[in-house]
Amino acid sequence: MHMNRKTGVLLPLSSLPGTHGIGDCGEHAYQWIDLLHENGVKIWQILPLNPLGYGNSPYQSCSSFAGDEIYISLPMLVKEGLLPQKYSRKKGKQNDRVDYPAVKKTKREALQKACRIFYHKKLDQRQDYQDFLKLAFWLPHYALFMAIRAQYGDVSWVDWQREDRDALLDQNYDQSMLETEKRYHYFVQYLFFRQWRQLKRYAEEKGVSIMGDIPIYLGLDSADVWEHRSYFLLDKKGRPRFVAGVPPDYFSAQGQRWGNPIYNWKALKKHHYDFWIDRLYWNQMLYHIIRIDHFRAFDDYWKIPASCQTAIEGKWELGPRHDFFRNVFQQLHDIQIVVEDLGILRKQAQKLRDDFHLMGMKIIQFDLDDTADSFLKEDKKHLLIYTGTHDNEPIRSWYEALAPSLQKHTRNMLNRLQIKERRISRGLIRFTLASHADVAIIPAWDLLHLGKNARFNVPATIGSPNWEWRLTTLSKIENELKWLHEWILFYKR
Repeated sequence: MHMNRKTGVLLPLSSLPGTHGIGDCGEHAYQWIDLLHENGVKIWQILPLNPLGYGNSPYQSCSSFAGDEIYISLPMLVKEGLLPQKYSRKKGKQNDRVDYPAVKKTKREALQKACRIFYHKKLDQRQDYQDFLKLAFWLPHYALFMAIRAQYGDVSWVDWQREDRDALLDQNYDQSMLETEKRYHYFVQYLFFRQWRQLKRYAEEKGVSIMGDIPIYLGLDSADVWEHRSYFLLDKKGRPRFVAGVPPDYFSAQGQRWGNPIYNWKALKKHHYDFWIDRLYWNQMLYHIIRIDHFRAFDDYWKIPASCQTAIEGKWELGPRHDFFRNVFQQLHDIQIVVEDLGILRKQAQKLRDDFHLMGMKIIQFDLDDTADSFLKEDKKHLLIYTGTHDNEPIRSWYEALAPSLQKHTRNMLNRLQIKERRISRGLIRFTLASHADVAIIPAWDLLHLGKNARFNVPATIGSPNWEWRLTTLSKIENELKWLHEWILFYKR
């Protein structure tokens, strides 16, 4: 992927202000795109929009195709006559944390009402709805999975009755409830797709590209694993024989045991990686640029026996390597991919990345040492550089936690480069912009000079306060974007 020097901002959709406790596809998202456009920011990076999984993580979803209903704007449905006026505006103060149980309850109740009105008015006969059903090749299976799952009280599919699991329309199911639930998921995915695509088109008009995020691994309790069991290393009961993760690293002395099932790459190869091609094809419709998480696993991946409770025990296995990416680019000619290649990579992994001209990433928190000036060298162009990602400390609290000698070193380095800012976060943002990297991405919390209370996620931990941080208003970040715009122009980004 090739692009001119650009600047982006990382802000999850959930972190925008919203009328019902969470950022969504409504008016604040349009206002946000306007602000990016007005201030010369060309890329809006977000996190996965798939249904949230365990611990409200967007990386443990029940589908790698579906969108989460919590991102549907209710006021937009009021304008269409699908909801009463009371849903047009949420009363009360904006919270700076997403209360996921409350948000899910509110959205589900409202969308169930809208669904009844939609089918009662026979709006399912509209051409755009019928076109969506033809387009969404994955939807029938996903809707069926979710409908059966609801009848089992939302327990994992591996705990469903064996005789029911493969007989999808077995007489043991309540057929009326099954059909009602399926129709609901058809409706919800139609709404999500329509609202998001409308927002994406608006971003295009404003010259803003949306960078989406694809987790490499899938949650076990997902429609994808249920449908494609042969593509994963599972036992006869459907439980993982091995799980994904990484060995001990910067984030955790125990390593990270993610728990996702491992791919059966041999089986995928026999079918030309059709599941992955379908997944990328669909996400290509949702995003202008696709960020693939944990790129290293395409070269070699950490394979942990499912019986192990930590990631310490495991071994490296070779991934699909060049064969996978050859298939991707042969079948999806115009796809725009960047890869998360953080951590220690084998030379073979670096070659894999470079052979396909994939843009990798640098995080200045990991590399801001005696060789920090190397970021300013010409050979550091074909990459994305960040002050931090959603997994890192905000840059301010990261700096505050440094030893005094390292703080002094950082300040001296900035002074040598004639970067003089009272706020360390601003200094390090300017350092990021000054680099030769093609793309500089600044997380919203770093723009706002926020500290540890704004940390979005701590790897190897589950649940609150991860994934909850959000803006209550756009006014403060609007001021910071104006400051950023001056330096975007100065550094010719």
